[in-house]
Amino acid sequence: MNSYPIWFYESKDFKAQLIEKNKGILVFYPDGRVTTQAAKAFFEFLKKYKDKQEKGNLILVVDNSRISSIDMKARIYVVDTIGKDSFIDIAVSFGDNLIFSAVVKIFTSVMSKAKIHNKVFKTEKEALEWASLYV
Repeated sequence: MNSYPIWFYESKDFKAQLIEKNKGILVFYPDGRVTTQAAKAFFEFLKKYKDKQEKGNLILVVDNSRISSIDMKARIYVVDTIGKDSFIDIAVSFGDNLIFSAVVKIFTSVMSKAKIHNKVFKTEKEALEWASLYV
């Protein structure tokens, strides 16, 4: 991939890395427990970015391997928020985590009206290379 400007947004619960180029790729690194508060803060950050963007897709890439605890309520909130606002056009994920497969199913149902690609990759590199084809 080309080197794009990278912005970091951090809280106690997560780190989001935004790689921007006309359109955007956002990489979400959950750090341990994904709390509802972290999910809300994360999507507030996304909304602020999207509001400033005149056009272009926003791609969400999630690191499943860092989700260590079962906090399905928070993750359902995350997916539900994406579905309601529809500001993410493509969602991909990487890492090997069986718990996350349930979230992928929710992605599929909630995002049925949006052009979403729910793909799971083994490594971050594979996920970013695939997502970069859309940027």
